[in-house]
Amino acid sequence: MPTTTTNEAPRLYPALRYRNAAKMIDWLGEAFGFSVRARHGEGDVVHHAELVFGSSMIMLGTARDDDYGKRSANPVQAAASRSISPSTMPTPPTPRPGRPARRSSRN
Repeated sequence: MPTTTTNEAPRLYPALRYRNAAKMIDWLGEAFGFSVRARHGEGDVVHHAELVFGSSMIMLGTARDDDYGKRSANPVQAAASRSISPSTMPTPPTPRPGRPARRSSRN
């Protein structure tokens, strides 16, 4: 089994799609302290965003109904198959002080 050191940067970056990626970006920042490293898009449509938490990063964008969107699971498919969830991160981020931890209603 491979080992990692505390100084090693993550090698896996989950890429997620949401119906309302703009609101998800706001929620991840407020609930867990993620910072926006990059955000590309127009208005409420997020073509690509990178959010960081320490040395970890997730990528996300708005779900699309085009050739690119058909290559990845949309939010409805993901919920049905449970193929995408916050548990894709090795260690969930700790909520910031003063904010209660949120529990998923799907567990």
